[in-house]
Amino acid sequence: MSSKPTKSTTPNTFRFITDLNKLNFKLNPTLKSISELNKNIQKTYSPLLLFSQSLQKQFSPFYKTINSIDWKSFEKAYRLSMIKEFSGLRDERITAILGQVLSEFWLNLFIKTLFSNSKKIQEMSFDNKRKILEGLGIINGGLSSDLKLLDDIRAEYAHNFNADKDKVLKILDKINRYKNLIKNKKLKTNNGNNVRIRKTALEIIKDLMDIEEKYVIEVQKITKTKMKTK
Repeated sequence: MSSKPTKSTTPNTFRFITDLNKLNFKLNPTLKSISELNKNIQKTYSPLLLFSQSLQKQFSPFYKTINSIDWKSFEKAYRLSMIKEFSGLRDERITAILGQVLSEFWLNLFIKTLFSNSKKIQEMSFDNKRKILEGLGIINGGLSSDLKLLDDIRAEYAHNFNADKDKVLKILDKINRYKNLIKNKKLKTNNGNNVRIRKTALEIIKDLMDIEEKYVIEVQKITKTKMKTK
């Protein structure tokens, strides 16, 4: 036989049900408001969602194209375009400054490849970067010396409104690659400073590019191999 509820529990049960009904009555308008708000949001943002989906469809071929790009070839083309632009400069002051800037681009590239936390080193002076890379054996003493002298030429034009052209010529005479250009008759003694600086800087940059091809790529291969073996 089932036991009948006691007098003490029955009123409590009814009271609980009554309170629950009251709460439901109070919450009902709020729940309706939330439901209406949800409908309004859907109505408002539905066109935006449709527009977003449409954009995704339109740009899908573009994303596929981006993903299919050979970025290494793109980077190489970008570097060659910088050199091409530099080769066409006719103002000796701009040539002197950008010759050093382009050289530093490759120094930063080496540093970025060799150091996992390279940001602080890249923020160092040109001279410090040169010394670090020489100390590591990435660039030899002769190239390091030529880079320093190229930086001296940049400083002469960057810090003096009327650059001392005789001083610039004396600095050029100390640069190994400049002397080789004269020796191999790729430069004439009557060439202006713009041509002298430009051709000398291009010889330095060419050697830096050769280092990238021979050394930095090997470092990248070794790094990838180490990562795979971990």
